[in-house]
Order: sequence, then structure tokens, then C-alpha cells
Amino acid sequence: MKINICVITYNHKDYIAEALDSILNQVTTFSKQILIGDDYSTDGARDICSEYAQKYPETIRLIPAEKNIGM
Repeated sequence: MKINICVITYNHKDYIAEALDSILNQVTTFSKQILIGDDYSTDGARDICSEYAQKYPETIRLIPAEKNIGM
């Protein structure tokens, strides 16, 4: 079984790494995929998300917006 975890972020530079680490550190009996929707962050949050996606390519997929559109 595999679950998808959706994380929506906009300018959460101070919190996004902690949130992603928390998800990644969960011990489960199933696989997971983390889908990060970044709504055109301007504070560096997108860079952090990109680093995580590169570090965990089998687990994390970054979906960057081309402009801020809101939820």
C-alpha cells in the first residue's frame, strides 16, 4: 500500500524543513509519497523544498506554481 501526503506551502521558509522531516521520520508499514505544492514562495521556501525533492527523489515530488494563486 502507498499513500500520498499533500503539503501546500507559501512562504513557510522557517517551518517547511521541520514539517518535511516530521513526515519523513514517520515509521510506517507502507510506502509514502510527499507531494509539495509551492504557491510561488518568495522567502526561500521553494529552494528548501527543491533540496528535499533532490535528496529524496523517490519520495518527494515538488509541484511549483508559476505565480501565486492561493489555495
